Amino acid sequence: MHGNSAYDQSERTRRYDTVLVPTDGSECARVGARHGVRIADGFDATIHAVHVMDVGAGLTPLGLSQGTPAGDDQRATGEELINSVASLGDEIGVTVRTELIEGNPAESIHDYVTDNSIDFVVMGTRGRSNIERHLLGSVTEQVVRTSPVPVLTARTENDLATPVEQNYTDILLPTRGGDGSELAVDHAVSIAARFDATLHVIYVVDVRSQAAKHGTYELGELVNELRTAVTDTVTDRADEAGIDTRIAIQQGTPHSAIQRYADDHGVDLIIMGTHGRGRVEQFLLGSITERTIRTADVPVVTVRLDEWFSADGGEGT
Repeated sequence: MHGNSAYDQSERTRRYDTVLVPTDGSECARVGARHGVRIADGFDATIHAVHVMDVGAGLTPLGLSQGTPAGDDQRATGEELINSVASLGDEIGVTVRTELIEGNPAESIHDYVTDNSIDFVVMGTRGRSNIERHLLGSVTEQVVRTSPVPVLTARTENDLATPVEQNYTDILLPTRGGDGSELAVDHAVSIAARFDATLHVIYVVDVRSQAAKHGTYELGELVNELRTAVTDTVTDRADEAGIDTRIAIQQGTPHSAIQRYADDHGVDLIIMGTHGRGRVEQFLLGSITERTIRTADVPVVTVRLDEWFSADGGEGT
């Protein structure tokens, strides 16, 4: 359990009192900082702006080493970077704490989350060019894989031109149903309520696999059942929070359908659940969530669904 974002079956509204914004000065980190300030402003949260000095590898633009030891110059650079996040917070009245850390970037960020009761992490990631080279093995991906709290990843393109105080207006929650999805629903509803946004809930039916399993004749009935199940899962929570919802059942390849829906409906934030598997190597690779992070034109928040199981004393899946 971490801060106020830990799961509580009696109180499902999420609060983010502390938002971690790691920065290395790269363009993608600056994009992440803008979203971090926006989330913190929406939740009246304190930002923790952190720069990790990798003493073995030097400055790393979210995972790419340069091979220089830590020293006075690196510390001065780090101070400048975290102070730039503080200045961004000052623009709209968000409190920012700054800190320099020495160590492995991904491990240090993970430890900082647990040691400081961080509720939410915001990081930048690169665009579609050279995706496999830049995202796989990067610090951002490692944090997404292992973070016990939600992580927002933001792509570089266009976001630097967006006013930092601009609200999210249309939030998309892809869901597959099931017990763990309640946690993603809770986070999505809470964020939508804070920004007075419309919550779009989408369930994607992979027609080819479902037709092979159920037969084409039964597919229409299955879609209707799914619509009812998704509606029952979300609408009560949304009504409690006083937010507007739109429910959609889409057909197609999941990550493509998610991207298409986001483009067609002006979505500016996607929230998705992901299951941990106990080992970093198996945690995210190949999943619908990872593909969405790589290709979406808007920020993506990932929520570890196995937090729900851990809260009940069970094991993550």
